[in-house]
Amino acid sequence: MLLVLSITPRTAKADLLGDFFESMFMGLVLVAVGGALVVTDIVFTAHDGAVVADDEQPTTGWAVGEALVTGPQALLIDGGMIAAAVQDDDDFDIGAVIYAPAIWLNTLAVHGSWSWASLDAGPDPDALYGVSWIIGANIPATMYMTARTITGRPASVPMSIALMAGTVPGTAVSAYHLATGESAKPGWGALLGWSGSMFLYGTTSLIINAADTGDAAEQDEYSDNERGAAPEVPPFALMPTTIPDIRNHQAFGVMAMGAF
Repeated sequence: MLLVLSITPRTAKADLLGDFFESMFMGLVLVAVGGALVVTDIVFTAHDGAVVADDEQPTTGWAVGEALVTGPQALLIDGGMIAAAVQDDDDFDIGAVIYAPAIWLNTLAVHGSWSWASLDAGPDPDALYGVSWIIGANIPATMYMTARTITGRPASVPMSIALMAGTVPGTAVSAYHLATGESAKPGWGALLGWSGSMFLYGTTSLIINAADTGDAAEQDEYSDNERGAAPEVPPFALMPTTIPDIRNHQAFGVMAMGAF
């Protein structure tokens, strides 16, 4: 028994130390993988910008690599947008924080997949690059809006502003090309409807939140009035009172009361 008691604490301490090093190792692995992915995404972004600047199309290797590397990342962060939409705390909506990275990753995934699928068709590099950004902004916005609508709530105030800022470029660009372009009008019309609906959703949510805030403030004011404020006591008042004298007779007098 004494031997067991002396060994047990050492075993528990060894397990705790092992768990610590295992957690540290896993953390370092995650940081290394995350850092490598971020660097890779930056390389793809720079390459896409250089290709469109030279009015060229991505090669097969770059298109396939971009699609395979950024596609899973886009799916993962879109899942994060859905998780953010169903959270209960609207004061800190994580969706407004990850929306910008979601636009970035979805844009890379769309650009890589579209380039891979249309290598033989030879799409316009400018349209390929620009439309990828529009779709990249609309996909996570749609994920958030769908999940939020299912839960029966508008977007939070921070997310409403983020949605408006993220989709207004797509709305404006699509409207311009639809009005001035002679070709691809169905495509620009579809993009205008998609981006415009996301922008309208953000605007409507912002209005609803402002109205709810005003109603809540009005309800609080009504509740305070309904309960009634404490009656004000005048600084000096005269009131009748009966004062018994030492002979047990009643005498009617006036007593001054001061309120402090």
